[in-house]
Amino acid sequence: PGLITFPFARIADKVTGMDITPKMIERAKELQIEKGIKNITWDIGDIYSLPYDDNSFSMVITRYSFHHLLNPQNALKEIKRVCKINGKIVVIDVCAPSEKQESYNHFETLRDPSHTKALNIDEFIKLFEAAGIANIKTKSYLLEIELENQIKSSFPNKGDDEKMREIIKKDLGINKTGFNPVKRDNKYYLYYPNIICVGQKID
Repeated sequence: PGLITFPFARIADKVTGMDITPKMIERAKELQIEKGIKNITWDIGDIYSLPYDDNSFSMVITRYSFHHLLNPQNALKEIKRVCKINGKIVVIDVCAPSEKQESYNHFETLRDPSHTKALNIDEFIKLFEAAGIANIKTKSYLLEIELENQIKSSFPNKGDDEKMREIIKKDLGINKTGFNPVKRDNKYYLYYPNIICVGQKID
């Protein structure tokens, strides 16, 4: 609902926000009015068939969408299509270490059944290369999230929330999941591995 769009609107002349979920766009429009931001337009659309002409944007950004996609390669090609020549393409997403992907994806699918797969860094780079995106740079970071807050904001099936708690309790000091969980003040904290991939469209 504008979490990425609003910050960019402070520094860009014009920003377009898009989501496939109408309620997300409705909420974004409400927040835009509250914030008094004038230079944003909103669209409902599908990442596999973006409703824009070729070479429409100087920068195209997506955040926390790729781990929901069944075909991230086609999505990235479509992102490249609507980006202008010499424009920047930015993908921000969770990025599980290759040796922990299976455990990570199992936990995340329990938390949110719309999760498909968290890619590792090599897979992200190969996606960018296969799409013909140049000057690829990556940066990794960790995002701390308290377990119960994460469960409350998620969509687990009945009973899966308890499975998640057990997985994290057993993973303390082991880090099979890739979350490097810790217990502090009787709460469990997860450290989500994230990546920022930036590239350039040169043709």
